[in-house]
Amino acid sequence: DPVGSVLLPLLMAWIGGPVFAFAKPVPYNPYNLRNPRRDEVLVALAGPASNLLQALVGSLAFRLAFASWSGAADALYWVLMALQIYVYVNLTLMFFNLIPLPPLDGSKIVMPLLHGSARQSYYKIQQYSMPILLVVLYVLPSVLGFDPLGMYLDATAGNLATLMMGA
Repeated sequence: DPVGSVLLPLLMAWIGGPVFAFAKPVPYNPYNLRNPRRDEVLVALAGPASNLLQALVGSLAFRLAFASWSGAADALYWVLMALQIYVYVNLTLMFFNLIPLPPLDGSKIVMPLLHGSARQSYYKIQQYSMPILLVVLYVLPSVLGFDPLGMYLDATAGNLATLMMGA
């Protein structure tokens, strides 16, 4: 998606906020699901699971490369740096997409857990998901100096990346 993958990150970098991108959701036919309630959750988990798998492969490659690294600033050093970034970015994407606000995958995962008035309240909150994300991404950090998303991603993706790469 040229807007979500190129234009939006450039615009965000230009205004000085956190930079992120998005892609269009992968289409699927919900009528092909045998158990729609369960299978929709599995479809939503596929993206974060893919990010976790990529992070695991990247961390394994990091450990293998690190074992043979001499400590010199050679080509292997840059491979190690790229693998660290690869692992961290995939874990960040995974945990970001698990946030329970549409259009993120977490919204599809949390929905079956809600019933009655909780579900109705969640439907009402969903219509404000983009303004909520913008406030959390830009207003809270820049105006109030409070970055709950950064704290969440540091506690989840950051700590897991450190654990996975053995640093």
